[in-house]
Amino acid sequence: MNATDAKYLSKSSTTEDPQRIRKGRPPNQRFPFQEQHPQATTYLLTEYSEAHIPILYGPQIPRHDREDNKERYSRALLTLFVPLRSVSDLCNVNENWEDALKSRQHHVSPDSWNIIENIQLLHECKKDRDEHLLRALTEAQAENDTIDPELAIPSRNMRDEYDDTSDNEDLLELLEYTLNKEQQAAFLIITNHLDGDKERHKGTNNGQLIMCIPGCGGTGKSQLIRAVTKYFLITKRIQMMRKLAPTRIAAAEIGGLTIHSFLGEPRNSGKPRTIKLGDSKLEKQWGLVEYLLIDEMSMVGLTLLAKLNRILSTAKHVDPQIPFGGINVIFFGDYLQYRPVYDTPLYTDFSQPSKNKSGQLLSEKEIQQRAARSLILQINCVIKLSKQMRTEDERYRELLERLRQGDCNLQDYELLLTRVVGQPSVSFLRESPWNEAPILAYRNEVRTQLNNKASVHNAAQLGLQPMVCVAQDTCKGKPIEDSILMKKLLELSDSKTEHLPGLLPFVPGMPVILTQNLAIELGL
Repeated sequence: MNATDAKYLSKSSTTEDPQRIRKGRPPNQRFPFQEQHPQATTYLLTEYSEAHIPILYGPQIPRHDREDNKERYSRALLTLFVPLRSVSDLCNVNENWEDALKSRQHHVSPDSWNIIENIQLLHECKKDRDEHLLRALTEAQAENDTIDPELAIPSRNMRDEYDDTSDNEDLLELLEYTLNKEQQAAFLIITNHLDGDKERHKGTNNGQLIMCIPGCGGTGKSQLIRAVTKYFLITKRIQMMRKLAPTRIAAAEIGGLTIHSFLGEPRNSGKPRTIKLGDSKLEKQWGLVEYLLIDEMSMVGLTLLAKLNRILSTAKHVDPQIPFGGINVIFFGDYLQYRPVYDTPLYTDFSQPSKNKSGQLLSEKEIQQRAARSLILQINCVIKLSKQMRTEDERYRELLERLRQGDCNLQDYELLLTRVVGQPSVSFLRESPWNEAPILAYRNEVRTQLNNKASVHNAAQLGLQPMVCVAQDTCKGKPIEDSILMKKLLELSDSKTEHLPGLLPFVPGMPVILTQNLAIELGL
């Protein structure tokens, strides 16, 4: 309570209209506490001039049609909608909450009763959606003869486990994720394994699930990851799952971390992270984790996978011969996409003559790569995603399929020519939709010039002043002071400076791709 509040209250206690205390906007109406209230001299209640919607924290208000919720339901309504100064105003010592609500329901305003009825309607809508989800998953599974009958939804009552007291939305939220039959099969294998169905993998790795879900771009791998994540979240087991990817873009797409960030090693670092038994930080990170999702497996190399396996085995305190420390691992990706950088692909066959160094001692790196390859060979479940969910253009989709197999024809070439700058089909690049289309440039110099022109143009369109980041070159760790040499270095071609220009223009809001992770300690 400040001086203005005190002045307002003093005026309101007299015949003078408190709304005329000062010029300008009238003050909000204030209400003091009763004199016996412990905060009567320091606090008061202020009425908002505009309507506000309160946000309640804690469990949901229970539904009223369940017998075991009667007391909690009545207590919630009394607390929220009946005026009170003490607990006795809501419920006497000798009565229960249900009787107290019946005897005091006349204190609830008509507007409040409308809110109460809407709360119950929301519960009923959730129940209907929940039942629809269970029917949809069951029917979709029954229609697909290629899905093993053992993948059926568990017979347990899901609503008993995830009742209305949950702070999360009910299992029906999975309806956001429209999964095709292949995605549903993979989803059911993972979730059923989580729910205790490990018999299918009992003969391999003691029930441990090491799964691979390959598929080309647009087949819904990220959508499936989001659906699985939602299942872990709404069943309150999200702490059991960790998501990793080799690049920051891929990690951001699935809401995970980069593998290098988890390893605590910058990319291409020659110094491996030192791991000691009893590392409390590492054990805390992975103590509850039972499922690991790895996206973009084509960019994960054998050396990187070996490092990951070593850390997981240490964190879980298990025999190093157990794959991934006993954690269930699901790989997502497409081997025909980008290869790993400075590493050996996961599909490398060391039995081939070109890889077989008979009579030669293997280096430590080569030994680790072969050990990582043995982990890949222990994959015990594969669901391939083949249905294209992203590309709607039928002709372009067929072109991509032939390109993937290296079997393109003249018609495909002619179709791609229609997108070359300078063709009649490609109008002015500053007009929609071409001003937002990605541009593929064959040479780095052309790419740099296009980026510079786009930055200047966008800055002018937004009325902003472009900023220029100037490269700081050094020689033997010391700054270069010769102005002529500095100018020559800034003018060097991208191909001679690790693909970084000497002058890099920036515009606020411009998307930027970081090619090297130097801030692993920040969790990037």
